[in-house]
Amino acid sequence: MPIAARMLAIPASEYLFSALVISFIFLLRYWPRPWAIWGTGFLVFSAFCVRYAGIFMLGVMGLYGLWTIYTGRRRNVVFHTAGSVFVTGAFTGLLILMNVLQTGHMSGAARPSGGGVSLLPKHALDLGWGFIGALSSKQILTGIVGGVDTILGATVGILALGGVFSICVLAFLRETSTHYGRPAALVIGCYLLCMIVLRSISQFQPLYHARFVVPVLFPLGALLIGQVRGRLRTVAGVLAIAVFAVGVFAAGRGMTREGYGDLTTARGVLGDTLSPGDTVLVNHWAQSLSAYYPNAFHYEWRKEPPNFSVALSEAQSYDYAVYAAQPEGRYKVKGYRPLPKPYHDLCTRADTLEDLDIVQRDSTVCVLTSQK
Repeated sequence: MPIAARMLAIPASEYLFSALVISFIFLLRYWPRPWAIWGTGFLVFSAFCVRYAGIFMLGVMGLYGLWTIYTGRRRNVVFHTAGSVFVTGAFTGLLILMNVLQTGHMSGAARPSGGGVSLLPKHALDLGWGFIGALSSKQILTGIVGGVDTILGATVGILALGGVFSICVLAFLRETSTHYGRPAALVIGCYLLCMIVLRSISQFQPLYHARFVVPVLFPLGALLIGQVRGRLRTVAGVLAIAVFAVGVFAAGRGMTREGYGDLTTARGVLGDTLSPGDTVLVNHWAQSLSAYYPNAFHYEWRKEPPNFSVALSEAQSYDYAVYAAQPEGRYKVKGYRPLPKPYHDLCTRADTLEDLDIVQRDSTVCVLTSQK
């Protein structure tokens, strides 16, 4: 897939998480054998360690256990399923507890609300567009229909997500092509529902980003081909090739490798000055700093604050504030964009402001400390 080809060139958790999801589907096929049930529990815990979304697999275990009992394969299923779910849930709960004790937040950092139940339909539409972006070009289709916020764009999102769920329901009910069809259908459907719910609870990137559908792309493709016969299978193959070709063309002409900024300088500064109890505010392009230190980090989810006063107030509320510049370049970093004006003004005037000092400032990053 085009999105998969692009992600080979950047550090990302999606491939490891996808491998765990596919392995999970593979083991579900061998239920109710005890080794398979306990093996899926291990994969659930491993997936949760990679991405919090892995918690959806715990629910899949319970649902598939109920289905196994319903279909008459009851021998030892209840004991082993309940035991595996309990042990896996205990270990994942321990990880969450450690986050709370270390940072005061379940996810390890303060996150704004995702908007609640009222935004579930919007997140569902966004997720539909995620499949479009993963398989071809969201930018091209956006230019044609106007994006997800238009009536036509919303229709495209509904059709995309509705089509995926229809394939899952059909595969689960028919189970005619492969022994892995039913587990794959259940996993895909539960994963998509989990992402929609998680996005409504906590704020992170919008679901129209293709990275969120990468874990289920291969299972979905295999599921689709497995559900058709004869000429329809040929048509599905031709469509897959056409989508891949369009996506490769779009990736070559418009995809960008802009990612997080160069934080080498900031890491050196914080490594020399950061104390165990210090808190750190980071902007969008400096979020990955939190992977290097056990301190409490606060992510500024806006690309920039509304004005200088807000930026100043936020910086004075933490021990350190790190503002990284956004890199530019389609295939490699060719430079950095200037910091947004509120951040630029704050870094320029920090030495003249009460309670703020400049620790480091160059063309890629600005590190401030507060004497709060």
